[in-house]
Amino acid sequence: MLSTVLGGRRPEKIPGLTPYTTLTLVSEIGTDLSAFRGAKSFTSWLGLALGQRQSGKRRRSQSRKGARAGQVFRMIAQSVGNGTRMGLGDFYRRLRAAKGGLIACKALGRKLAVLYYNVMTQGVEFVEEGLQKAQEKYKEQAIARLERMARKVNMAVVPIAATEGST
Repeated sequence: MLSTVLGGRRPEKIPGLTPYTTLTLVSEIGTDLSAFRGAKSFTSWLGLALGQRQSGKRRRSQSRKGARAGQVFRMIAQSVGNGTRMGLGDFYRRLRAAKGGLIACKALGRKLAVLYYNVMTQGVEFVEEGLQKAQEKYKEQAIARLERMARKVNMAVVPIAATEGST
């Protein structure tokens, strides 16, 4: 019945979205997201966009309350972040360790909202790659970042050869 209301789109394939939370989001947002110019506009309306204004050295925090649907996405992010087998959970834990739980919850909520927007507007299906693949991708990005920083200062990154006797 839910798939007929959504026109065949399946947002419950996104991690953390259950039929109940999908119904909650549909009741708050609706099925037609054409009122939003894009995913950035959608996340801003939800209150999941960054809220910082800057002019020179002066920075002020801008409060973004957002809709109740934004709270639903943050709640889903909290539960997905506690999952141990998903790449999105790994993203949440890395961000939580670096910047704190509130920022990690909002960032993952924004990521989930963008996925939801893409499913509802373009019919894109989400496929979870898994924790192992997400960690490999993060490692490749970290290596590329180190090589880029080394090139800036005219140095090179040399990997350490793995010896059999060391741990």
